[in-house]
Formats: sequence, structure tokens, C-alpha cells
Amino acid sequence: MAKELHSALADRPVLQLPWTRPICRQLAQVQELIHDELYGQAIPDCIRPVLDHVLASKGKMIRPALVLLSGLACNKITDRHICVAAIMEMLHQATLLHDDVLDQARTRRGRPATNRLWGDKVAILVGDYILSHVMASSAGLGSKVSTIIAEMARRVCTGELHQVLRRGHWQIDQQEYLQIIRDKSASFFVACCRLGAELAGARAVYVNALEGYGLSLGMVFQINDDLQDLLVGPEDGHDISTGTVTLPIISLLERTDNPSRRTWLRRLDSGRYRRDLLNKALKRHGALAYTNQIIQAYLQEALAYLTRIQQTVAKHSLVQLAYYSARPIA
Repeated sequence: MAKELHSALADRPVLQLPWTRPICRQLAQVQELIHDELYGQAIPDCIRPVLDHVLASKGKMIRPALVLLSGLACNKITDRHICVAAIMEMLHQATLLHDDVLDQARTRRGRPATNRLWGDKVAILVGDYILSHVMASSAGLGSKVSTIIAEMARRVCTGELHQVLRRGHWQIDQQEYLQIIRDKSASFFVACCRLGAELAGARAVYVNALEGYGLSLGMVFQINDDLQDLLVGPEDGHDISTGTVTLPIISLLERTDNPSRRTWLRRLDSGRYRRDLLNKALKRHGALAYTNQIIQAYLQEALAYLTRIQQTVAKHSLVQLAYYSARPIA
């Protein structure tokens, strides 16, 4: 089983993505470390199929890539970078498992969600199991690194809780939405970039630049992800079905007249709407264009922070990742 899983991990397409080319070898080491960490101690055989399913899911490994590329941009990737990159990917995987339970998701990365195959309790507990390894691994990295990871995890949880408690509140404003995604998503990217730079012994100007890049990139990534959910997501308007308020919806409701706004609020509350009509409304009222405008503004912020970093292959990859994260939808 372990040999088969190693093969599955090696076949994942993440290493073929443009921004991963300078760190292919290190990302493979991250994947191996995650496998060794989660399977290293004796575990009951009944748990193995669940872990196999979780680890076989194909992801882009953006967060570990940020740790590694930030280190490489500062001229050094160490064993500690590999460890931190693995921690960040495990932490991300645990949050996805919990998210899928909260959202009652049917799929994850093109495969049946873990909660659909084994139930909510197993999905939550395997997420907790992965988090326990995150805590154990973080403890061995020293108080400064573990404190940064813990503070990031606190902010992610704060953002997620904030978002869940505001589900169905369709008229929250843009400022509140941006604060939610700054906490739940962008803070994760910031921590990855900061740790990558600091573990390479970078000067403060580089650390600050990469932190700023991570914040802006995280905003780009989440806003665009929210937009994709509305326009081309595999599950029609999944965010809407869970009552999650995102920027395109906020913009639409702000731009429509009162009768149209009331109509859309009724549709959103009931969950009875047609995706094609919603997408036409987003375009007609300028909400789609406005959302893309905000994405592009954060993209330019991210690229501006990178001008403070010397030109290297790692910097080029960070630029590529920023443009990929901001790729236009429709």
C-alpha cells in the first residue's frame, strides 16, 4: 500500500505547473515527508484507506510552494523549509476536510469528498489526526516558527468562524467580506512567505516584501476562487447554496435597483435561482467587471512588492503564480 501511494503522489501534476519548476525536487521531498509523517507510526489498518484517499487528491500545493519559493528567492532552501512546507500542506489539508463537512460538499479536487465516503465524523477526526501531526512537527522547529504557525492558524479559524456566522446575511458590505478573506485565506499565504524568507536568513526588507506579496496574492486567490465558484464551479453556486456571501454578490446587490434587489434577495434566501440568469445579472450590472477590477488591483499590489526582490528564477515563479491566481473568468 505504501509503495502504491508513493507512486500516486509522484504522478500528481503539481510538479508540472510552471511556477514549480525551480522547486520540483523539494516539492517531491515535501510529499514524501507528509507520507512518512502520517504513516510513520503504527496505525490501525482501517485508517489507511481514509489517509490514502485524502493524500491521493490532486492539489496545486501552492502553500508549500510559497514557502520554498520565498526561501529560494532569498538564496536558500534548507531542511527546515521542507519541514515547514509539509506542515503548511498538512494544515491546509486538515482545513479542507473540516470545510467539506461544514459545507456538506460532494466533491473535492474532482474526487468524492471524504465525508461523502466515510461520513462527517470520520472526516472531522482524520482532519484532527492530521492537525495533531502539524502540532508535533511545529514543536520541533522552535518557539518563533511555531508561534507564527499558531498565530496564522488562529486567524484562519477566526475568518472561517466569522464567515460561517454571517452565512445568509446577503447585505454584508465589501469591507467585512475583505476582512473575512484576509483572515481565512490571505493570512495563510503571508505566513508561508514570511517563514520561507526568515528561514533563509533574509534581511527585513525581503521578509516584509514577501509578506506583502503573500497578503496581496492571498486576496487575489480567494476573490478569484469565489468568482469561479459562481461562474464555473463543479457544484452550481456552492457558496450561495451554503449562504456564503462573496464579492460578486455584494457588488450585484449594491448596483441593482430596489425591486431587483428584493427579487435577488428572495432567490438567494430560497436557493431557487438559475446560474445562467445570475451570471447574466452579474455582467449586466457590472458586478463581474468590478470583481475582476478588484482582483487586478490586488495583483498589481503583489507584483509591486516583488520589485523589491532581486531578479531570480524564484522571483519569476512568484510572478507566474500571481498571474495564474488572477487568471480571468469569463
